Amino acid sequence: MDFNLDREETFARALKPNSIKTETKNWNTLEGYVYIISKRMPVADGDSPLNCVKIGMSNITTRDRFEKGFQRLLSFRTSLISFKVHRVYLFEKSDFDEGKQEAFGLNAYNAEQLLHRMVDDKFNPKQVRLNFSNGQKSEWWNIKDKQMSKFLNFCDKKVQLDTQIPPIFGTGFTKTSTKKIDFPKREKIVGIQVDEEGVPEKKKEYRKTNNQFARNLRVRRTSAAIVAKKKEEKEMKQKSKRELEKTVPFWTELLVNKKFIDKKMHPDDKGLWRGKKVIVDIFKEARQQILVSYEPDITKRTKDKAKDDDIDNASGYLTINETLLYFPDSQKKYQDSYEYYAKKNKFEDDVDYTEEFL
Repeated sequence: MDFNLDREETFARALKPNSIKTETKNWNTLEGYVYIISKRMPVADGDSPLNCVKIGMSNITTRDRFEKGFQRLLSFRTSLISFKVHRVYLFEKSDFDEGKQEAFGLNAYNAEQLLHRMVDDKFNPKQVRLNFSNGQKSEWWNIKDKQMSKFLNFCDKKVQLDTQIPPIFGTGFTKTSTKKIDFPKREKIVGIQVDEEGVPEKKKEYRKTNNQFARNLRVRRTSAAIVAKKKEEKEMKQKSKRELEKTVPFWTELLVNKKFIDKKMHPDDKGLWRGKKVIVDIFKEARQQILVSYEPDITKRTKDKAKDDDIDNASGYLTINETLLYFPDSQKKYQDSYEYYAKKNKFEDDVDYTEEFL
């Protein structure tokens, strides 16, 4: 259903369903919601637009005004102009998220994060997560039209059966109407697996409980798999970071004693030695940034007669990416490291960073 203010009452009912009014104490125990929206994104001429789908969350800041409750979706109208809403899952307060002036919606946040990972890892056929130009993952997936029904059913089941705390209510939106989502029943049971419909395994004993924190085997396995995946991703990221950053000894061996002509000298550098520099040291500063120290390339005899201030003004340090620009062969050989440092330092090689501020 298109999200617009002409349907304010329709969307407001999704935040305040009458069927849970009593159970939620006039909706006051509700704290957050997860939404699924889609937007047609244009591509190159001649190609069909992408059906881009986003899973997000928001807290429920107030229950008195529609604009506040759906503040997150309303904000998309500025950037996306128009989009369709497919799902809204409501979550109650978390026992670990109380006492805050502005509720965060922890249960909704945890469910959103779980759905992100399960769509990436489990949805079949595997969908393509859209990436930003810098290679980072976006929150959008390209879901083909013929897969939308299967995708939404997948999300309905996962959000109910695999979350630590399931939603209390869900609304599905079609082109012209809404419907309550019939979630699979989730018994509060301990120590047993449940199937895709939430039914416990047959011929096995299990214990029901009223403890709201009880976790069946399915939920525990899902949680454990996500923790393991996060650990693996963190280790891979750290390994990749180490490979790109390299070490002080590595850069020392590669760069120390190399000479270059400084064409963008600092304003205090008088250019007494025609910008000739030599790299003398590689060191790591307190912020863990690896820096390249240089001084003017002059003979010892000339250096002994030079003024200390002139030598100091002609000396300085560069970042790794700035240094590699002076040595094209090394830059090409270690292009990945160059790009890593350029991104880390927010560096653009066509900007004169020595230019004085006006």
